[in-house]
Amino acid sequence: MALADEVQSRYPTQYLANLTNKDSASASTVNTTYLTTVSSDVEGMFERYAQSELDLTDEAHVAVAVKGVEAWLKRYTGQPEKSAEQKFIDDCLQLARTGPRARMLPKTRSILTPSSEQITTEPVRPDFDRKVFDDLIPGSPATTDDRED
Repeated sequence: MALADEVQSRYPTQYLANLTNKDSASASTVNTTYLTTVSSDVEGMFERYAQSELDLTDEAHVAVAVKGVEAWLKRYTGQPEKSAEQKFIDDCLQLARTGPRARMLPKTRSILTPSSEQITTEPVRPDFDRKVFDDLIPGSPATTDDRED
């Protein structure tokens, strides 16, 4: 299913007829050629801002792209909504930040700093590496080891 079909399935025919036939106020059918052209424009913008190809099987992609088509149809008919256009771009940028190739960088606003686990010169060992567990772990070091309990 193409993006233009997704748009037609979500908006009333008369509403789309008014948006796609800017020269005729009495139009009652959707100008599918114009709708397809605008949909193609939006697909290109989606790719640029979202940093991924439009996937019509992904509901998030479809929701953002359909709203983008509506915003750009209004823009091309002379009734632009800067907020709708900007929302489309912002939503695409948000998809780029949360996509499969996005990486969340480790950050914190904590005023605390982690303390070192090493108290003196002994090696730092995980909690489960205590002498108490030597009889449970096959091949564990001898119990004469100077590790603390």
